Amino acid sequence: TNVMRVAMHPADEFAAFHELAEQGLSKEEIATRFGVDHSRVEKRLRLANAAPEILQAYRTGEMSLSILEAYCASENVERQLSVFKSLGRTLSDYLVRARMTEDLVPENDRRARFVTLDAYVKEGGAVISDLFKEKAYLSDIDLLDRLTSEKVEAIKKTYLDAGWSWVELVWHRPEINWSELRRSSPETVELSEKDQAKLDELHKKLEPLEILWVVLQK
Repeated sequence: TNVMRVAMHPADEFAAFHELAEQGLSKEEIATRFGVDHSRVEKRLRLANAAPEILQAYRTGEMSLSILEAYCASENVERQLSVFKSLGRTLSDYLVRARMTEDLVPENDRRARFVTLDAYVKEGGAVISDLFKEKAYLSDIDLLDRLTSEKVEAIKKTYLDAGWSWVELVWHRPEINWSELRRSSPETVELSEKDQAKLDELHKKLEPLEILWVVLQK
């Protein structure tokens, strides 16, 4: 009798990891049992929880592993199915990932970097991790916008309290119409006693630097 061993489909490994996790084993215990690293187990468990229709398409060879991973950029099964039905049998994992994350804010977004991820999470914001691209996304955009606004106002208040008459935060460098700009010449104004005293004090502080500059030029 000839016995032939049939190679295990990768999806069988996903299912095996998932079954052990359901039995109560931790990711570390599963990794030890199979002799693999923790991240492999974490990724395989994410894939095992993909929408059944998508996982079946992968099993039958209608979908590559990279596209399955793109669908699993988010664990939202309803979103996975919605994108799957709208795209059909696409060969672009880039397109799938873009559709899966289009309603999320990437961690390198200006607002996210300004507020900081720690502050966002501390306020209860949810973070979605794309395990396969090692990227994180923020899902609570209303919270992110609120935290951004609050931090902006706090910074503006600091300058206004210091005597500034106007403060505005600009997220993007504005387009400048250079033809509308005009040269502005400085005008001499008479200082109050208080301002003159402050100016004299600054000049005294600059004197050592001016002397050093003269010495260095020799």
